[in-house]
Amino acid sequence: TYFALKQLGDAPSEAHMARARRFILSQGGAARVNVFTRITLALFGQISWKTTPAMPVEIMLLPKWFFFHLHKVSYWSRTVIVPLLILNARRPVCHLGPEEGLEELFVEPPDQIRHLDRLTPKHLGKNIFILLDRTLKLIDPVMNRTARDKAVQLAEKWTLKRMQGEGGLGAIFPAMANAVMALKTLGYAESHPDMV
Repeated sequence: TYFALKQLGDAPSEAHMARARRFILSQGGAARVNVFTRITLALFGQISWKTTPAMPVEIMLLPKWFFFHLHKVSYWSRTVIVPLLILNARRPVCHLGPEEGLEELFVEPPDQIRHLDRLTPKHLGKNIFILLDRTLKLIDPVMNRTARDKAVQLAEKWTLKRMQGEGGLGAIFPAMANAVMALKTLGYAESHPDMV
């Protein structure tokens, strides 16, 4: 909300903005947001894409018998995830001017943040996911580009098949917004029926 209001012209010095900023900082700052907000911050260049959870588009290539497969999550989740896989593979950034950014909401400078999720004693499940995330990020630079391109094409086809020019993807906002951003990133024209 703070970010949206700032983009609409509300000055950080206004009383409601100052109250919101104090609250956000008291909760650990903008680095403590949830996964979807973190991705939004990366889309707008406020944090590095490296700080978002690893979501390799190669998930599209996994066999159905694998312990994680898209058909093992709900349709709603798939409609949100698949376009995000495209965005994560391409990592687009809508650059903002310094006056439009959110640097004042970070406890530490955002360009110095490496890992937002921290290992926690006695939380084995969470720690396993954090270690998996870090491992996936380490191997990402050496992933096969042909496989990545094929996976992006599969994600694109999956998304288009479910948009069908009308009604949106899954009839829910996060999926539709992600799909439009993914198609824009892939170079679709504004006049394309699914973009419209």
